[in-house]
Amino acid sequence: MNIPVYLTEADQQSLNCIIESDTFYPKPSFEQKSAIEKILSEASKSPTPGDSHSYVGLKDRVSLVSPLDSRDYFNFRIVMPEDADADRDLISVLLPVSLAILGRRCGENVSWEGPQGTRAMRIVAISKHEKLAD
Repeated sequence: MNIPVYLTEADQQSLNCIIESDTFYPKPSFEQKSAIEKILSEASKSPTPGDSHSYVGLKDRVSLVSPLDSRDYFNFRIVMPEDADADRDLISVLLPVSLAILGRRCGENVSWEGPQGTRAMRIVAISKHEKLAD
């Protein structure tokens, strides 16, 4: 059973810009481009504006927790690569964790490959984006 992926039209346009622009910096790797293309091919627009709060989008603050240890958690905001700042918990959409959760619903289990191997976590909270402070 395929779990639906929902993205707003604006998020779909932003992701298309990343993979189609020759001037985009930093340039996504082949693997990152492929992952974005896969997300876009699977994604639909959110069914209704009221439902979009249940799905992870660009600029949203997300909380993940390990299903094995509730003390193992990760809180961050997904941003475009040029806005990434690990000190402020602003994580690039090009990172594996962002690509794994983008368009997914709160409550879903997700996994991704990282430097330490496969990570698996559950999306436990989504706070829709506000304007990022400078």
